[in-house]
Amino acid sequence: MTGKNKWIIALVILGICGVVVVEGVVNPRIAAKQTQYEAEQQDPLTHDFAALAWEISPISAI
Repeated sequence: MTGKNKWIIALVILGICGVVVVEGVVNPRIAAKQTQYEAEQQDPLTHDFAALAWEISPISAI
């Protein structure tokens, strides 16, 4: 096996590991945070009114 083939195999393995990490760890964490944020928006005490600031700004009333 030549050096070029070893580099190709190493990069393929690295790419597969990267996809596994993103799909198995990162995306579930993002989804969990999004679900928690949406649940918090249902409670008036924890609602994020800053997200609505662009809708109620004085400039938009013009």
